Amino acid sequence: IMTIGIYNIIDRKYIIIENEEFKTHWWRTGLRPFAVLFLVFHYYLEKPASIIIIGAVSLAFILMDLSKILSKSTQELLTKRIKTIFRKGEEEKFSSMSAFLVGTFIVLLLFEKDIAITAVAFAIFGDLFSKIFGLGFGKHPIFDKTLEGTLAYFGAVLICWYVLSNVLINISTYI
Repeated sequence: IMTIGIYNIIDRKYIIIENEEFKTHWWRTGLRPFAVLFLVFHYYLEKPASIIIIGAVSLAFILMDLSKILSKSTQELLTKRIKTIFRKGEEEKFSSMSAFLVGTFIVLLLFEKDIAITAVAFAIFGDLFSKIFGLGFGKHPIFDKTLEGTLAYFGAVLICWYVLSNVLINISTYI
């Protein structure tokens, strides 16, 4: 539902994003809410089962990245012919998708369930809203980001914290 909502907001020009790279790769941002499924698996399944699921998905992306890095023909296929999979600059390095998945795997593996779910939820929704608001409204640069995107990240994290602490898992403010 969130992915369709994001697509409709951008398609109907409620938020105008001029960034050409985003227009080509919008689906990568739109699919980010699906990472919530990893949190659902982690919450309802035993830890080993959820770790195997996220580990398998992470491994698939790492293998795709490695094949892209090590094979020029695969790199050409994935970056030149099928242009929408990888962003510009990801030709000879690991993609941000792999970095996100490996980070999620490590957090879910190492931390207590409530802390891990909170941290990954912050990353999912904070990144999603900071990208959309930073590209759509960003006028004040901070290094290579924008003040508007940073504030959107902070706002998304606060909303996430409120929902997690009061509705879903009763996580304490301290955690």
